[in-house]
Amino acid sequence: MCWANYPNHGIKEKLEPLGIHLINVAEGMLKHPDFKRISKKLSKAYGIDTKVSQDIIFLIGLLHDIGKAHTKYQRELEKGFSKHEFYSAFAVNYVLTTRNVDETIKTLITYPIMLHHYAQRYDANKAYGGVSNELGIKESPVLPIHKQCIKDVIKALTYGESTVVSDLGKDIINELIKEVKTSNVLYLYPLGNDPLKPLQSIIQQNRWFGITALTGILNEVDGKTARRNRRDKI
Repeated sequence: MCWANYPNHGIKEKLEPLGIHLINVAEGMLKHPDFKRISKKLSKAYGIDTKVSQDIIFLIGLLHDIGKAHTKYQRELEKGFSKHEFYSAFAVNYVLTTRNVDETIKTLITYPIMLHHYAQRYDANKAYGGVSNELGIKESPVLPIHKQCIKDVIKALTYGESTVVSDLGKDIINELIKEVKTSNVLYLYPLGNDPLKPLQSIIQQNRWFGITALTGILNEVDGKTARRNRRDKI
């Protein structure tokens, strides 16, 4: 199996399959009471087609933990999933960058994914640097998907393919499916060596409110989903 969580400090909880977690969080994003309101605000504030703004919210939920499929995490679950959010963001950023997607849309998708564990007790800036150094600056760093995660990832992406409503959403999902089925990897494109450096320009361009709104919804839905799916004792 491919897992979204791990036994933590002796606390017994149900192990949650990664594919189920990704799908359930994505479903939760669509069902969130603020989904339509925020979608409309994103569309109005940034001049984004409404279907695209809806898919932005959905894709953030579907892809936020895809980095947990990394072989190194699944081989040693007891060590946890530290930095997985960065791998998830890098994987999405690769698809968006290679397709020359608008910078505003890229920011609204990748930053909530990268920041969705901002409250954890570690230096996020150092953690980001650690991932960047680990990946290096080689042309095409990749995330090797654990063999037990391939079905889970494809299941989640296939659900995404049937649910997105915009051409951009379909393009993103289809490219990720192609990567997984063809090579059993996700290609990565780091967001730079300093994750905080772009924030000044992001704030100046009025993208920050969108990022914070999306990150807040993601954290809420992610937390509720995890508690619901893992709450029964082993």
